[in-house]
Amino acid sequence: MGTQSGCLTYCDPNIEDLKNEFTKLIAKRDALQRLVNEAEGEREVINYDVLIWLGTVDMMIGKFSRFEDEVNRRRRCLYWLSLSRQARKIKHDVLHLLEEGKFKNVAHPAAPQIQNVAHPAAPQTILPTLTAGVRGPKSRITIMNHFLGTARDDKLLMVGICGMGGVGKTLMAEEIIKIVQGKLFDAVVMIVVSPNPNIRKIEAEIADKLGLTIDLETEKGRERILCERILIVLDDVRSVLDFEAIGLPFGPSHKGCKILVTSTNLDVCYEMGSQKNFTLPMLTAEEAWELFQETIGEPLDADPDLCGIAKALTNECGGLPYSVVTIAKALQNNKSKYEWSNALQQLKAHEIPPQSYYSSVKLCYERLENDELKSCFLLCCLFPQGYDIPIDYLVRYAWGQGIISDRFDSVEAARMRVHSWLSN
Repeated sequence: MGTQSGCLTYCDPNIEDLKNEFTKLIAKRDALQRLVNEAEGEREVINYDVLIWLGTVDMMIGKFSRFEDEVNRRRRCLYWLSLSRQARKIKHDVLHLLEEGKFKNVAHPAAPQIQNVAHPAAPQTILPTLTAGVRGPKSRITIMNHFLGTARDDKLLMVGICGMGGVGKTLMAEEIIKIVQGKLFDAVVMIVVSPNPNIRKIEAEIADKLGLTIDLETEKGRERILCERILIVLDDVRSVLDFEAIGLPFGPSHKGCKILVTSTNLDVCYEMGSQKNFTLPMLTAEEAWELFQETIGEPLDADPDLCGIAKALTNECGGLPYSVVTIAKALQNNKSKYEWSNALQQLKAHEIPPQSYYSSVKLCYERLENDELKSCFLLCCLFPQGYDIPIDYLVRYAWGQGIISDRFDSVEAARMRVHSWLSN
């Protein structure tokens, strides 16, 4: 924390202890990252627990940085007790990570109780065949391969993908669907579950996508899903769902049906009976930078100034792929370093922590060209998540709110105007 922390840094042992343990954690992270780089150079597969540990450490770095900022702001000793308690709690989490982070290089084995960083790649199987051509950060492809392994295991009936908002759970689920549909599963259904799920609506959506007929008025009249191999994807589940009420054939007698749940809450997955859960880590700095350039559509190394600003922008995204992609798309048509510098200052000025993807949404909203586009965006936000918004609804509401001016003499002209807003 340096000398800027004033008397707190030198007077409180908890803060000093936290600094020391955090330094050890960073050293262990750097050493492990070197082992990971060596293993990748040997074309070995990085173990999932290693990726999770590295991602958790990245989150801890952000937590420590925010605590450090708070210490620097509160130099008066009036606040020392509160900060001391925070330091003690954060130190406990750091010590836990240090204890968990015991990995070894497979090429240089240590004690047998310590887990390997990586393992040799498996012989050619169906998994590399299925994932051929799949693009994305290495950590995501590794987890997708782990999921494909569970997809072929009839004993695993329910699998969860967890992680904070914006980390890429829905995108991964969509990529998995592209890979397995018609290969590992005869049919795949993806349903977006709202914060306040309507059981009958979920049941009706599943039945509709599978071409089934159900009677929603009676419990006994519901037709159960009977398919040889089917994957049901329930996206953004925030509370425990009653599978029996929905009519999902979940249990040992229905081994052909597998359920994939995405959620920000790991406990929800466990309570619903998920047998295997994958937690998506934050992107590493290298992965975030690669994703930014891929979204922009070209490498930026030729312009050192623009490249430096772009890397600073990706750092502000806190390892969230949603934020990286959102900001890159907002800037890809204007590669002025002054424009990008301004966007960087806007992002830093937001009170919302960079780890939240709301800051990137706010930045893109502020960069919309005019009030009409902003009003159209806000109208869309009034609909539930995953809702297929009819264009006529937007036309009607925009007209009623006075967003569409009186110069349109026909509904068709107004509809074309709304279409142009959505395109932008």
